[in-house]
Amino acid sequence: MRALGLVVLLAFAAHAEAARLETFAARSSAVATAPIDSSPASAEPRAGGAEPASAPPAEQPAAEPDAATGAARPRSAASSAGVEPAASPAPEAPSPFLAWVDDTLHSTLRWEDGSPRLFFAEQLDAGYVYVRGRSFIGYGKPHDRWIGLEVTPMFWMGALSGFVGLSGAWRWAGFRAGARPVLSLDRAFLPAADSHQRLEFDTAHGSAKYVALEAELSANLPLGPGVLQLLGSLTNVQGVPEGLHVFEEGLRIMVAPPWVWRARGGYALHVVRGKQHSVGLVVDVMGVPARNLVQVRVGVVGVVKLSTRLEARLSIIPAVYSRDQLGFLNGELPELGIRYTFATGK
Repeated sequence: MRALGLVVLLAFAAHAEAARLETFAARSSAVATAPIDSSPASAEPRAGGAEPASAPPAEQPAAEPDAATGAARPRSAASSAGVEPAASPAPEAPSPFLAWVDDTLHSTLRWEDGSPRLFFAEQLDAGYVYVRGRSFIGYGKPHDRWIGLEVTPMFWMGALSGFVGLSGAWRWAGFRAGARPVLSLDRAFLPAADSHQRLEFDTAHGSAKYVALEAELSANLPLGPGVLQLLGSLTNVQGVPEGLHVFEEGLRIMVAPPWVWRARGGYALHVVRGKQHSVGLVVDVMGVPARNLVQVRVGVVGVVKLSTRLEARLSIIPAVYSRDQLGFLNGELPELGIRYTFATGK
């Protein structure tokens, strides 16, 4: 909620700055166009009641040629007197911070319209009990058609993790392959069992540390009034002692090493014509061959596209079938926050 409050605060600041600049420009224009009283003061009467001699008519300013057309145009009185009219002051430019806020909240540029280039890009997710910053160095059109290196530090309630590997995308399809080291802050390895209970973590001591090697393919295919979302991954868990199981923090499932597979499908419906706001249904199926375990999740996802760079996200995907009784740990980590997307160049 703090992250969403920050978005509202930034939007209010940008609106206030725009209103201030409009008021300043209006005042500057009014001063520049105000008429100047150039009528001569009335002459004082001469002694004896004699009327003053009428002054000769003022010499009209000579015409000067127009620089563009060559035609004669009259010179202003100020120019004839050798005095140039004062230029109206230029409106004050917004501060770099407010310019960034305005671009973040109102940008309509599309990533696919950019030019191929070397770039640095960022996809920052921040919300309730999680922070994830995906950093990319690559070549192509960032967030659209590109290939490069991904480095992603991650923090969420109960664990620290990260990802280092190759990543890329081609329009609606994406891939990533690399290593994900994990440090569980309050969950230890558990003795092997056919089924696990949530209370086992309360009596076990220590912190589990392991490395997950994973490869992932994804696709977001336009279909009808929405998008068909597909994802598949294969994970190899290393570093788990013999005879023990580990709670895999990224996939959120109890694992007997080494393999975990995942298949996910969903459909996101665009709820406003011409906008990218969406609400969708997701089905997530995972399996651990060494435990002969299958786990199924079903949930909803929602996205409000505020601009090209900023969106608000919500997902709730609990487990509906699993042999393990881990409560909310069986479900995917809930998401309630914002996503900010950035890239260098144009």
